[in-house]
Amino acid sequence: MKRIIIAVLLAGSMLPGYSQTLSAYTDYREYFYVFDDGVSQMLEYFPVQSYRVGGACLAYIDNKGVFKIFFKNNKITLEKYKVTHYFSTNNLLVYTLENQLIIFDRGKRLTLVYHPNIYAFGDSIVAFYDETSSYLKAYYDGEIREVEAGLSGRPMKSMLVGDNLFAYVDQADYFKIFYRGELIEESYRPYNYKVGGNTVAYVTEAELEFKIFYRGTTHTVESFEPQSYKAGEDMVAYVDETGSFKVFYQGKVIEVSSFEPEFYRITANMLIYSEGDFLKVFADGESHTLANYIPEKYYVHRNVVAFIDEQDQLQGFYKGQLETISYEKLNNIEIFGNAVSFEIGIHTNKTYYKGTVY
Repeated sequence: MKRIIIAVLLAGSMLPGYSQTLSAYTDYREYFYVFDDGVSQMLEYFPVQSYRVGGACLAYIDNKGVFKIFFKNNKITLEKYKVTHYFSTNNLLVYTLENQLIIFDRGKRLTLVYHPNIYAFGDSIVAFYDETSSYLKAYYDGEIREVEAGLSGRPMKSMLVGDNLFAYVDQADYFKIFYRGELIEESYRPYNYKVGGNTVAYVTEAELEFKIFYRGTTHTVESFEPQSYKAGEDMVAYVDETGSFKVFYQGKVIEVSSFEPEFYRITANMLIYSEGDFLKVFADGESHTLANYIPEKYYVHRNVVAFIDEQDQLQGFYKGQLETISYEKLNNIEIFGNAVSFEIGIHTNKTYYKGTVY
């Protein structure tokens, strides 16, 4: 495994690790509100055109097309003109304005590249190709870094971006991972691969072995190709060649079940899966039963699972505990980080946050 240290172009600091306290809603008058750490605040009297909630900020386009954010208890006009696309992650706000790819991070606005044709992003990283310099670059931890030079045309055959890393296969079929400021060249070519937070899972092209790159070390997890696999934050869930359901979690393999689940899904650090007629979640290294049936709908975000039970009551799972959030009939449910936003009655908005309904 070959490592290449990436040159730093801009100075930065450590990742902030926002606590996911934000949510947003529109009331019966169509006033637009932000919910921040237990407190609701009205931001706009008129309906907004769109909005995105992230861990660091709430971004939205107001009624007149002005691009604004709510950041650290302040409403800020970021752009006076309507942006083309915008995305709010756990740590970053990424958007395009005319021919620019722009990032807002820790209170600072920065243009990453002009005429962005190839770019992708995760919770705390943006990978992009700068055609002018023929460099593959990354924005990570407050810095723009040159990842690889001398690229032209189509710079890579494939690329996937996870929460805090990205992996790609270059034109010479070398498999590379950018992680924590280093470009790491893996010794094996992938037949297929998937990425998460601190994890890259892949099946080798020659031997069809199942390997997982985790926090700088590559582990051979299975000698045979799994039937399926999915990557998340500090975990990879997979069904091995015998049908056993397993989780690679924080460097160790745990057998969750001896038979294949009907479905499974990873969202950040939460693994939702079925075991017979039971809905279960694997979180913080342990499995928990959520229901003895499979709900018609369930909602998952970082640390939180919500679903409507057979009595039409809203149930929520947070930090190992399952509790009833609301006994009333629901019109709408959304999850933003650790907050569950829901509507009852005639446009009455409620938010469940850290065990309390506001």
